[in-house]
Amino acid sequence: MSRKLKSADRRWFIGGSDARVIMGDDEAALLRLWREKRGEVEPEDLSRNLIVQLGLATESLNRRWFEANTGHRRAPRFCGASRSQAAPQRRSRARPRRGSRA
Repeated sequence: MSRKLKSADRRWFIGGSDARVIMGDDEAALLRLWREKRGEVEPEDLSRNLIVQLGLATESLNRRWFEANTGHRRAPRFCGASRSQAAPQRRSRARPRRGSRA
């Protein structure tokens, strides 16, 4: 299965590379990311970025580790899925508190 995302798809979510820019101190990179998300400039080509490629290669392992250590289930990566398909899994109904009436 192809792991390539269409450039327009990246506008609708914050990926690991985006998070690094947001939390970093490179103002020019942050401004560029903001413009990318708004559709004002073309997204940077990350296909030759080693960190991005390592993240793609270990994505399944990272997801399993996260789930095992937090107990939270994460939806599969976008890979062409729509935004609704890629949203985290949520319980359909909250459990009532102990001692409360349902």
